[in-house]
Amino acid sequence: MIINNNTPYQAESTLDKDGDLNSMIVVVIKATFQFNAQGQVNLAAKQIPVYLCDEMIDSYPIGSVRFESDMAPFKPKGDLLILGHACPPGGSATSIEVGFRCRDMEKVLAVFGDRKWEAGGFMGGIQASQPEPFEELELTFGRSFGGIDMVHGAICAANQAGMGMISKKAKKEEIIEKPLPNIENPNHLIRSWKDHPTPVGMGHVSKGSSERVVFLGTYDEAWHKDRKPDRPIDFDFQFFNSAPKDQQLDGFFQGGELIELLNLTPGTAQVQFTLPEIKVNATLKRRDVEQKEPFPLNLDTVCVMTKDMTFTLTWRGWLPVYDPLMQDVEMITIESSQ
Repeated sequence: MIINNNTPYQAESTLDKDGDLNSMIVVVIKATFQFNAQGQVNLAAKQIPVYLCDEMIDSYPIGSVRFESDMAPFKPKGDLLILGHACPPGGSATSIEVGFRCRDMEKVLAVFGDRKWEAGGFMGGIQASQPEPFEELELTFGRSFGGIDMVHGAICAANQAGMGMISKKAKKEEIIEKPLPNIENPNHLIRSWKDHPTPVGMGHVSKGSSERVVFLGTYDEAWHKDRKPDRPIDFDFQFFNSAPKDQQLDGFFQGGELIELLNLTPGTAQVQFTLPEIKVNATLKRRDVEQKEPFPLNLDTVCVMTKDMTFTLTWRGWLPVYDPLMQDVEMITIESSQ
């Protein structure tokens, strides 16, 4: 099969199955743009590739994901992902708020320099140290609340890659020097080492997070007998939506949406830009069939990389194939216009 890509964008295809186990050919098209402090948007000279697998921030088995694979077969909702760093407007700070706004989504996070629990406070208790100053701080779920208390076996199922998880069974000497998370919900700040807040972030939620695992379905004897190795009958494709729940659209992006950023870009506290309105078309040519079939494409992912002041738009669509080896597929043609 040939991909005839007549656009400056990146494209890949793969074979997958829908919920009824019908074979489907999936096409993914990804465009990269740059924006500046004045809000001007231009096509990036270097186009970011379609990621075929997850790219991790670290080698820790349950570490934070920097870029999730683009090869999801279908997303039922639109994902808005904000990747980057907190950038204090004065060059350095011990704490700031960062945030974004797009359509009816608005989100603010509190970001602190490194802190740890120390002896002090009321009646010889335990308190958080003053945050250290920072010039930039990467916004990953690894710096949000979560993690594993290896001594007592306490796990934050929502964010195993995080930091700050302490079992309520812990003794004082076990708590001293333990780090606090750098990223918090400003409306639910940590007041005590016993607090276990909901992890917050703006990037990819781990596939192993309880927030996504609920969509995996049931792997029981019926699955083993009738569906294995395919997805179970109650699998929900919302599993492939990797953005936090409050960064998912009911529907998809259309282009023309305004995105506003606060303290997320170097040198400029507030930046806003508008997503370009681009029409992307993809068609499938089958062997021995003259007429081409259009893919129903959804602009389902917008990923903003704030430090580099770039963003990507990703379109996705699928069509049935009638040969498991795709021998009936001759060519995919991709075109675009503004």
